[in-house]
Amino acid sequence: RLTRNGARSVDPAWSPDGRRIAFSRLGVYVINADGTDERRLSQDGAHPSWSPDGQRIAFEKNSEIYLMNADGSAQRNLTHSNRRESSPVWSPART
Repeated sequence: RLTRNGARSVDPAWSPDGRRIAFSRLGVYVINADGTDERRLSQDGAHPSWSPDGQRIAFEKNSEIYLMNADGSAQRNLTHSNRRESSPVWSPART
């Protein structure tokens, strides 16, 4: 068990290097794979998805797709849509 605050933690997503897990709990959080250093990155948001290089996280917020740096900085809306946008997914990195 990694989270212990009693709130519902959902949508786990492993970082590409396997060292961190992003998840949703009334916002987007990141925690080390060993359960240490839990940090809230976003006040709102769900369905986090790591970029292939582990530098950014896409997530759903207010029925739009947002992007932020892996430390929670530089959050910005990507979709600006009248439709409900959800559950972002990245394409694999090209080599």
